[in-house]
Amino acid sequence: MESLGWNLKQWWNLVGAAGALLAIASAPVQFVPGVSMGLGLLCFGAGEWGNHAIHMKRSNGAIVESYPWYPYFFGLLLDAIGIGSFGFGLYRLVAFGP
Repeated sequence: MESLGWNLKQWWNLVGAAGALLAIASAPVQFVPGVSMGLGLLCFGAGEWGNHAIHMKRSNGAIVESYPWYPYFFGLLLDAIGIGSFGFGLYRLVAFGP
């Protein structure tokens, strides 16, 4: 049986998937803070995906992958939108309650 190997080098994929699940679960019950926070996490994950481009290099005959952070305009824009949306949802949750 094949094991599910979580690759924590790519944590932004997990953040984006969690945001998508939160937004999908909150939409049918019209829970605005949950949808806003979920979309914020999804945008932040997508922005970090853009900022962490894959770099491959050959080392001792093996190919090594790395994901250095490099600022990319659209990635930074998605990060800012995601943080703002998550903050708005958190504000709505704390200020107005569920």
